[in-house]
Amino acid sequence: MPLLLLLAIACAHRDVPLERLAGVCTPDAAAVVARWDGGHLTWGDVDEVRTQLEAMRQVYLEEAQEDVLKAIRERTRTALLEDEVRRRGLEHSDALLEELAQEIQVTDAELDVWKTENDWAQRLEGMVVEDRVESVFVREAAVDPSEVQAWVDAHPGTDPWIAFVALMADRLAVTPAAVQALQAVEPDLDVTAAQLRLLQEEAGRRAAVASEPAVTEDEIAAFLVAHPEHADEALKDRIRIDRAQERLASLADRLWLDRHARLAVVLPEPERVEVADDGDPAWGPPGAAVTLVVFFDFQCPYCARLHGTLQDLHARYGQQVRIVFRDAPLEMHDRSLPAALAANCAGEQGRYEAMQGLLFQDREAAEDADLARYAGLLELDLTAWKTCMDRPDTRTEIDRDLEAASSAGVRGVPTVFVNGIEVAGARPYEDFAEIIDQELAR
Repeated sequence: MPLLLLLAIACAHRDVPLERLAGVCTPDAAAVVARWDGGHLTWGDVDEVRTQLEAMRQVYLEEAQEDVLKAIRERTRTALLEDEVRRRGLEHSDALLEELAQEIQVTDAELDVWKTENDWAQRLEGMVVEDRVESVFVREAAVDPSEVQAWVDAHPGTDPWIAFVALMADRLAVTPAAVQALQAVEPDLDVTAAQLRLLQEEAGRRAAVASEPAVTEDEIAAFLVAHPEHADEALKDRIRIDRAQERLASLADRLWLDRHARLAVVLPEPERVEVADDGDPAWGPPGAAVTLVVFFDFQCPYCARLHGTLQDLHARYGQQVRIVFRDAPLEMHDRSLPAALAANCAGEQGRYEAMQGLLFQDREAAEDADLARYAGLLELDLTAWKTCMDRPDTRTEIDRDLEAASSAGVRGVPTVFVNGIEVAGARPYEDFAEIIDQELAR
C-alpha cells in the first residue's frame, strides 16, 4: 500500500484532518500507521520518510509555481514588445526584429572571428564531403517513382516504402544473403529494417571513400555557388539576426522596467524562514520595509551574476529595501574564505562594498597577493586590515553565517531570503522585483 495512503488512514483513524499530501497531519509518535500479525509501524517509525515526502512536495510545488510564473512572465514580455511594434507603426513582430537587424553592421573581421569560433572551415569541408556522397547516391542509387510503381504492380499489396528500400538495396548491392546474415544476428529485424541498416553501413563506407581526396578551394567555391545560404553574405545575415534577437531580449527587459511591469497573479502565501541579518554588511537602512538576506560565495559565478541584479534592485528601490550580505564560502572554492575575510576586514574601515566589487570583478584573482593589492587600491590601513584578517573573531563571524545558512535550510549559493521567502539561485531581476513589490503592497 502506498505510504501516502497509509498516512491518510492513520490521520482518518484519529480524526485528524489531512490538510496537505503529507507532513501536516501530525498525530503523536505512538500512533499506529500499519499493522501485521506480530508487529506494527507507528507514526514515529515513518517520521523520517514523512519529512522527506514533505520536502519533495515543497520542491514540486515551488517548481510548478515557477513554471506558471515563467509562462505569464514570457507572455507579458511578448505583449510589451507587441505594444512597441504598434508604437513604432510596424505591421508585425518580425518587422521589429528586421528593423533591429538593419541597424547592425557585421564587418569582415567580425565574420572571420565568427568563423573561427564556430570551426566554419571544418564544417564547410564536412558539408562538401556530404555533398560528394549525396552525388554518388543520386548517380548510383536514384530510384524513379515509375520504378516504385512497377515494383508494387509486380508485388501486389506491397507498401511503396518497402518497394523503395528494396530498389535502393538492389542499386547498392545489398544482397539477400547479407540481409539474411544480419537477421541471423538480430532476429527481431524484418527484411526492410535489415536492408536499411545495411544501406546505412554502405553510406558510411562510401562517405569514407568520398572524403579521402582533399577538399579543394575550387570545390568549396563551387559548393558555395550551389548553396548560397552558406556564403559570406548569408552568414553575415545570420549573425545580424542572432544579434538582433539579443537586442530584442534587451528591449523587452528595458520595457519591463520603463513601464513598471509586474505580475498580479495571486499565489499561495509563501513559507517564510526567520533569518537575522546579524549585523552583517548591508545596503539600505535597518528599518526598510523589505529585507533581503543574501548567502553567497565570492568565487561562485552565479553569485557574481546575482551581484549585478542586487545592484539594480538597490538602485530602483533605494531606502525601501535593505540587502544584507552573509558569507557562505564553499569548501570547493579554496579562496572564497580568504576573500570573505578580506571583504569583512575592509568593511571595518568602511570599504566593504568597494572590496566586494573588486572581488566579484575578477573571481579568479583572490590569492593573498591579489587581496593585498585590492587593499592597497582602496587605500586601507594595511596593518589594521592584516590584523583583522588574522583575528579569531573575524573567522567566528563567518562561521555564524554558515550556521545560519544551515539552520535556514540553504542547499546552495546564492540563496536569498526576501522577508523570509527563499529565492534560490541567480534568478533574474524581475523575479525579485515581483516578490519585493508584493511585500511592499502587504
